[in-house]
Amino acid sequence: MNIHSLIDQVSIKSTEVLVVNNKIFSKSIESPTYTAHFKTIKLKIPEIVGGGIYGVEAETAAGALNPAFLIHQWKGEDYPTIIYHHGNLERPFNFRWYMKNTFRDIFVSYREPIEANLIALRAPFHRGSFLKYAKRMGHLTSFTAMLSVSVKLIDFLVDYLKSAGKGQVAVSGVSLGGLVANLHRTYFNTADVYIPLCAGVALSDVFMTSAYKRVAKIVHDHREMVNEKLNFEKDFRGVNSDNVFPLLARYDQLFRYERQKESYGGHPVTVLDKGHWTAAFSSKQLRQHIFTYIIQ
Repeated sequence: MNIHSLIDQVSIKSTEVLVVNNKIFSKSIESPTYTAHFKTIKLKIPEIVGGGIYGVEAETAAGALNPAFLIHQWKGEDYPTIIYHHGNLERPFNFRWYMKNTFRDIFVSYREPIEANLIALRAPFHRGSFLKYAKRMGHLTSFTAMLSVSVKLIDFLVDYLKSAGKGQVAVSGVSLGGLVANLHRTYFNTADVYIPLCAGVALSDVFMTSAYKRVAKIVHDHREMVNEKLNFEKDFRGVNSDNVFPLLARYDQLFRYERQKESYGGHPVTVLDKGHWTAAFSSKQLRQHIFTYIIQ
C-alpha cells in the first residue's frame, strides 16, 4: 500500500467512527429508478438576474429538498460555461481557506483570469451537519433523490444557457460531482462536454467492493436489488457521443481504477498516479484536465 492508498484508507476510517450508528442505507433500500425520479421531480427556480446564489425548491420522492447554484463569474452569453458539481460532504459556497472546497481550489484560487462563465452547484443535504446528512443517507431513496435533483438542476441550467447564447457548455465535477456529470450525460446528454473527475459509472462497486465500509448489511443481502437502483453502466454505454473525458486516480480506494475504467467502455481515460483524496485536491492537474476540453 502506497501513501495515496493509505490516505484514502485513513480518511474512510475516520468517517466510519463518526457515523458508526448511521450505516448507509440501513433504514431502507427501497428507491425509484433514476428515470422515475427524473419524471417526478419538480424544481422551483427563481428568476436569474445576475451573479450570486440561487436557492431552489425541489419536490421529490424523498420529500422537499433544497439544492442551489452559484453564478460565480459571468463573462457573457457567448463565452463557454463550466457547470461544476462538488464532491461528497463539501460546502461548495464556503470559500474560507479551512473548508473542503474543490470549486474554490480549481477555479477561485486560480491567479490567471478564466475566460469562461463559472457556475457551481450545491446538492441537497450539503449545507447542514455531517451527522444530519448521515441520517438521511440511511434511506437509499434519499441518496438517489439527491443525485437526481442535481442532474435535473444541471439540465435546467444547460437549457437556460443554450437558449441564451452560443457558448460551449461543459459539465464537470469531482467524486460525487463526477458521478452526477455521468448521470446527466447518460439520461439527458444536452451539454457539449462532460469532464467527470475521480468518479465512474459502476456506482454499486463503491458501496459493495471498495474500501468504503459504511453500508449496512442489508445492502449486501440484497445486492441485485441495490445494483439495479445504483448502477447505470448499460445506459451510459448506450449513448453514442464522444463527449466525455474522464479522469481517474490509479490508487483510488473508492472509485477503484480498474473497475471504473472498465465502466467507461472505450472512452479514453486520463490517469493520475494518486488516490481519491490526493487526486481530488490536486487542483492544478484537475484544472489542466478541465481546460484541455474547454474552448476559450
